[in-house]
Amino acid sequence: MIDNIIAHLDKVKKSGKGYQARCPAHDDNGPSLSLREGDDGRVILHCFAGCSAQSVVTALGLSMADLFPPTNQPRRPPPAPGVSRRELHAAADFERSILFILKCDAKHGKPISQVDMRRGQVAQQRLALARRVA
Repeated sequence: MIDNIIAHLDKVKKSGKGYQARCPAHDDNGPSLSLREGDDGRVILHCFAGCSAQSVVTALGLSMADLFPPTNQPRRPPPAPGVSRRELHAAADFERSILFILKCDAKHGKPISQVDMRRGQVAQQRLALARRVA
C-alpha cells in the first residue's frame, strides 16, 4: 500500500515508524512530508508546511482512494482493543525468540529447568493465540 505512494515521491528516507519525503504539493527544499501506514492498511500523510492530503495526492497524480486498501479486501480490526498489529508482531517475535533459545539449549545438551519448560509452553500458547487473531 504505502510502497505505491513512496514510488511517486522524491528524497524518501525511513523515519521512525514511517517515512519522510519532499512534499510534491509545494516547493519543498527539505523533507516536510511525513507518511506511514496505519494499522488498518491506509496511508497516513502529513505535510508540516500545511499542505492538505488532497493537494499532496493530486500533485502525485493520484486520488484519495489510493491512500486506502482496495475495497475488495475487508478491513481487519485490531487484534485486541488497544493492541496494534505492529505490537502483536513484536510480541510474537519475542515469544519465538524464547522458543529458539530453548531449542538451542536442548540441541547443545544444556539441561532445561521446569521453569524454562513452562515458559516455553506459555510461548507456544501465546503464538497460537497470535495466529488466531492476526
